[in-house]
Amino acid sequence: MVSPTGLHAAFDSGPPSDSTDYTTIVTIHGYGWHSGIFAHLLPVAHAQNARVIAVNRRDYPGTTPYPASERALLTAVPPSDSNEPEPEPYPSGSPEEISETRTKMLEFARLRAHELLAFCEELVRERGLPAARPTENRGGIVLIGWSLGIVWMNAVLMFLDSFEGSADVDLSKHLRRVIPYDGPSIEFGFPRPPDPYDPFLDPDTFEGSIADLLDWVSGYWTHGSSIDTLARRTPAEDRPPTARTLPGDLVHQPPGAPGGSDQVLVAEGIRVDVFRALWEGALVLPAAEGARRRWGALEVRAVWCDRSTWEIVHAAWAVRGLATEPPVAAGRRRVGTVRIRGANHFAHWDFPADTLRAFLIAPAAVEGEEVEIVARE
Repeated sequence: MVSPTGLHAAFDSGPPSDSTDYTTIVTIHGYGWHSGIFAHLLPVAHAQNARVIAVNRRDYPGTTPYPASERALLTAVPPSDSNEPEPEPYPSGSPEEISETRTKMLEFARLRAHELLAFCEELVRERGLPAARPTENRGGIVLIGWSLGIVWMNAVLMFLDSFEGSADVDLSKHLRRVIPYDGPSIEFGFPRPPDPYDPFLDPDTFEGSIADLLDWVSGYWTHGSSIDTLARRTPAEDRPPTARTLPGDLVHQPPGAPGGSDQVLVAEGIRVDVFRALWEGALVLPAAEGARRRWGALEVRAVWCDRSTWEIVHAAWAVRGLATEPPVAAGRRRVGTVRIRGANHFAHWDFPADTLRAFLIAPAAVEGEEVEIVARE
């Protein structure tokens, strides 16, 4: 049954037996792959006193499509075979048009944030999820957005203070951690380095097949320690790309096809630089005293994999640099980082137990220096 929010909890590991303080992991998928991509987390959840609920976003299986008025907030871009020019990588268009489009897209993001928060309330109400016990690192909800899903995480953080919620569920007693998981630079709005090779964003630069493209995004990469030594074009050969082991039915093409909601969101978001605005907004603590009291202690943790594509490693370095800086005048959220050594962009498929540990490890271990978890399975 589809939730009134339009979202769909497609997979649920259920509560661990005899546990009243388990942590609920709520996952939001990325571009093209639906929530089945998290299926390997389900059988390992109970061993770590966790419950995994994998959610499909709108336009993916089992959900309600975006209302026309909300879908209209995303400005359509020409398909790649159009005679119209492709959008430039960063703000392009007149200042007035950029400002108007960015405002519309931020409203789209606010609606998505409130939709997801309302869905979490619904889970608490209907599935009896335990409340958070943050000092014990138990209970509550850990909300995770993978890849494109980090846009939803940043929106949640930015628009928490405007979420009124329902009278019967106080979500601030349940939501205790938000995790942007393995997101690329473009979805934080970070400046890209020279030679920003990305065949997903620049398909004209890629001469291979769809299978080759999937090998690129799901390969195991060996990077150096500087921007100049980030591998961009050819994955390492010591381990096959994860896409070769993935069932084909995990892919849902329409949202990522030309004119689809995800494709338009990415293209227009880059064009008007809205992802940077979302990330910067996510870092700001709520201004109102009541909202800061409710949400100010919410933990933000970036989890990244060091054998993912260059753009993800590049983003992780930027977030890690931010994480080591003290919050300015207590007005910015503290961000911790966890590195999964030896894993790629599909760590939750290839190394599910280690990935779950990265999500669940106590926050005291994440403060200050970056925590490292070695993928061993």
